[in-house]
Amino acid sequence: EASIKKGSLKLRGGKRQQINIILSMDISSSMYGKLQELKEAAIAFTENIRENDKVLPMVFNGQKIEPLITSFSSSKDKIVEALNAGLNRNSLSGNTPSYDSIIRATDLLKNREGPKFLFFLTDGQDNISDHSLEEAINYAKDGGVNIYSIGLGGYIKEKVLGMISRETGGVFLTSPTPTELRDSYLELQAKSRRQYELKYTSPIEVSIPKRSVKLVAAIGKNTYSDFREYSLPPVSLEIEETQDVFKPGSINVRGSVKDSRGKMTSGVEISIELLKNNSSIGTGETKTETPGTSEKYNFSYRFPQVESGHYTIEVKVKGKKNLVGRKKIYVDGVKPRIEIEGRLSKETEAKNIIVPLRISDNHSLRRVEIKKSGVKKVFRLEGEEVAGLEPKIELEKGKNEITISATDKAGNSTTEELHITSFQ
Repeated sequence: EASIKKGSLKLRGGKRQQINIILSMDISSSMYGKLQELKEAAIAFTENIRENDKVLPMVFNGQKIEPLITSFSSSKDKIVEALNAGLNRNSLSGNTPSYDSIIRATDLLKNREGPKFLFFLTDGQDNISDHSLEEAINYAKDGGVNIYSIGLGGYIKEKVLGMISRETGGVFLTSPTPTELRDSYLELQAKSRRQYELKYTSPIEVSIPKRSVKLVAAIGKNTYSDFREYSLPPVSLEIEETQDVFKPGSINVRGSVKDSRGKMTSGVEISIELLKNNSSIGTGETKTETPGTSEKYNFSYRFPQVESGHYTIEVKVKGKKNLVGRKKIYVDGVKPRIEIEGRLSKETEAKNIIVPLRISDNHSLRRVEIKKSGVKKVFRLEGEEVAGLEPKIELEKGKNEITISATDKAGNSTTEELHITSFQ
């Protein structure tokens, strides 16, 4: 860098980094006639995952955008079973929310450790999304998600799918016929595993904002090199939010401004905007009281009334044109759903019962709490739906009141009550 040789960085075998993959499949009406090939290709993809790969199959159409299993998994059998159950004739219907499906997949991937890939199978049509193409691309980029698009069908929007993959660091492959889909998936999967990430500490003083760096790679007898120039921003801004999912109503934004050169020599004024679809729906200003010798300036601001939906918090430092920080948030006003699977008798001679539960939410679950006679059990949850939860509950002789509460990450809560009499 800047004519200073850093030295050699050798890539060796060893523990492989976990790869996180969402396999997202379009099951809208336009996929009629392509379902069997789609299923076969998805199963072929699954059969090639490795031990540390974490995969989540997901489907989308006008009625739903949802995973086929409750969490990322390395179990081939579990994924194949979900694909067989979720990809059937009855599931094909409705319009195509392609851009919204990218937003949802990014939400599921962005906080996971390791490389993040979205394998995106669709014809590229979109006729129902709440978000634009630009919003979907920027959201995936901010979340560090590489989108590998595979176009399928007789009429493919190649420019759209090509842009999605190019802008997010992925690859776009066209499958002219569904029968070529299997090979396309396997090719994308192989390319995703041939990526390496190098990190090193720059030897250049922070007072020099413009840099140049050259990378030379030796592979066998061949040598490859690339050259890039970049600029070091003099000041960095970080929004340190305590959460990214909120209930409708007031939202408290907290964060800090950091000076990468060590100090800020004057007071700082912060302006805050709440954006939806790139339009401002609320602004606020706050002046920090931190002394000018500090490297960190804290701020906070409360937006009083915010409705459900996806938003961006944008923070700017007054007088510093390029100092902007952004944070994606989701305001969720929908309560979780509690379903008791099967029928429970209100009278029993048993000393305990098992309550089979299915808990679901439109965005992200947090926990289920089961309470009886002051004793409670708490189950921590993840994802949009958890099925097969079967808590065992001890019964007292006589009448038993059982309360089941489900809470999502925004804090929305639903409660169901059971009244069971035991004649033990």
